[in-house]
Amino acid sequence: MATPTKDQANEDAIEAHEALTDAANAAWIVDADISLAQAIAQGKFHIAPLSNNKTCIKDIADHYNDLGYKVSTPACPTMYMQPAEYFGYLWDSYWSNRWICKCKQACRIRISWE
Repeated sequence: MATPTKDQANEDAIEAHEALTDAANAAWIVDADISLAQAIAQGKFHIAPLSNNKTCIKDIADHYNDLGYKVSTPACPTMYMQPAEYFGYLWDSYWSNRWICKCKQACRIRISWE
């Protein structure tokens, strides 16, 4: 096995990270859908499950927004700034739960249908 170039290693790592994130998002959505069905059966109008450090909050929010749900996220207890204060790469990092929101497994994603 030959040592990959820096560029190839970077590309392979990005692809692996994206595949892991996609798998984590899919598993999270399955669990959230179960919670959603249970909440509907109980006459509730929202759920607020926790994300984790493997999911991408933006992808999850987009999924439920596309289905017509209202999504409020993230609700991190250690946030110093409001989302309106982020721009550029800070905005991407905020949504992908990487840099600004470092509260691992502590970001609530509120999904409502009222």
